[in-house]
Amino acid sequence: GLEYVEWCGMHAAELLKDAGIDATLYNGDIFKWNPEKQWDIVCSFGLIEHFKDINNVVDKHMSLVMPGGWLVLEFPNHAGLYGKVMKLVNKVNYSIHNQMSMEYALNIVRQNKEFKVYDASYRGHIGFLNSGLYPWLRKKGKLWYFIIGGAAIFLEKLFKYLPNTRMLSPYSLIVAKKLQSNDS
Repeated sequence: GLEYVEWCGMHAAELLKDAGIDATLYNGDIFKWNPEKQWDIVCSFGLIEHFKDINNVVDKHMSLVMPGGWLVLEFPNHAGLYGKVMKLVNKVNYSIHNQMSMEYALNIVRQNKEFKVYDASYRGHIGFLNSGLYPWLRKKGKLWYFIIGGAAIFLEKLFKYLPNTRMLSPYSLIVAKKLQSNDS
């Protein structure tokens, strides 16, 4: 694994070790990192949306995948309800994210003819935990938190039975395979 923030990498290494998983974690900048090998699986969860222009970061991910290997990109779905709530209640956090659509990220992957996309979908059921809604409501007062927070929790429980969609799902997911010379 690669982690830019040193203490996060150390914490992740401890968690993996505690779980009995033998892993190597590197600390560094993805753009300055030039490993001697490529990997079977290259994935990131909540990384690409932190860049103004995601072309370079997606290209870097793809360059780290060995032929026959897999690329997995998960990032927030700011185009749906989750993003709209975050924009309303947590403007600072919203502003530090690129609000690109899944289609935009997907087009970057599809432009690289070495990759075949196997999944491009929305994941997760409606949830407001990471949007900043609940801390915002706490600041508004107990009545706001009780009424609006209660309604939000009810919606989260109710909507978990609905399908994943662009409007309701908090995450976007792209899974692609790097083709080998014998793949078509």
